[in-house]
Amino acid sequence: MSERRAFCVMLGFMLALALLLGHYAYRQLICGPQLAAAAREAQYRAVDCREEARGEIYDRHGFLFTSRETVTADGDAAPVIRRYGRDGLAAHVLGYLEGEAGSRSGAAGIEAEYDELLRDGGGAVTVYVAVDARGERMAAVGYQVREEAQKRDAVVLTLERRLQKRVESALDHHLLTGAAVVMDVQQREVWAMASRPSFDQCEAAQRYPERYVLGLHPEAEFKPPVEASALLDRARQAYPVAGTELSPLEACNLTASLVSGRWREPQLVSYTVDSAGEARYAMPEVWRDVTGVVGPAAAAALTAPAEASGDMALWGMTEKADGEPLHWALALVPAAQPRWAVAVLVEDAADGEERAAGAAREIAAALSGTGR
Repeated sequence: MSERRAFCVMLGFMLALALLLGHYAYRQLICGPQLAAAAREAQYRAVDCREEARGEIYDRHGFLFTSRETVTADGDAAPVIRRYGRDGLAAHVLGYLEGEAGSRSGAAGIEAEYDELLRDGGGAVTVYVAVDARGERMAAVGYQVREEAQKRDAVVLTLERRLQKRVESALDHHLLTGAAVVMDVQQREVWAMASRPSFDQCEAAQRYPERYVLGLHPEAEFKPPVEASALLDRARQAYPVAGTELSPLEACNLTASLVSGRWREPQLVSYTVDSAGEARYAMPEVWRDVTGVVGPAAAAALTAPAEASGDMALWGMTEKADGEPLHWALALVPAAQPRWAVAVLVEDAADGEERAAGAAREIAAALSGTGR
């Protein structure tokens, strides 16, 4: 009987040990990642540190144009996610805000055109700060910036952020005053659009308290005063070219139309996303004959490229506006089977023709890959 009892005790011990080991293995192997994640989450607290609680603006690949720069604060203060970057990337396209901090509204650009959608935007970008057992922030540990996987109350542009940087860099190298536009020939989607001089989006409302037209209504005759001329979106203002008046955006579209002979309004917004995460895609306009839009003279103006190579076909034109010279560089990249159209405008510069052509060549190099 004692041997049987000892056997039962040993069996029970082994069963208990097996259950304990099984439970331990389950906790470590199956539940381990979830428990570790929960433990890490318990060490961090979500803090909305955005400069403005608005929906975000993205490029065509889902990279942020807004809320992409985090400023570390001194001491125990939480970091701040700036609405706009210090580099002013795509400033004229995005526009800027006006009003009281924390509840500002769009004053120009995409910020104004889609203000109703963006003003309801939730926390697409959130800062998580480290906390101790009492829930107080531990400044020495640092913070984490996380972006929600799903966009909400957002605007997705056709621009590509990397190319936008390259185009703006080309303008800074060659231009004093002017604009540049890049679009794809087939779909007429704008991949980059910039104007010079630019402006500080964070200070625009304070420096220029009156609201100026920045290109949302390019047909308007209003021009801002000289001190606010940086606000003018020259990419969407009309200038003399090829016997008519076109904005650099329209001139780029005209250049693209050489490939097919058809015209369609350029597309800047790819789609929007509402608060439920539902996407609404922009519907492109129907194709039209280019001569019916810009006239036969303008349509026939780009017939003999001044410069043609494997990289691009380039047209240079000089016009006058109010007695001041305007220099255009229009290009197709590459010259054979073009994929891209480029338009560069330089205002009031004695060497404007060289500046415009230089900027166009630098942009073409970026498009063809030779400048990357």
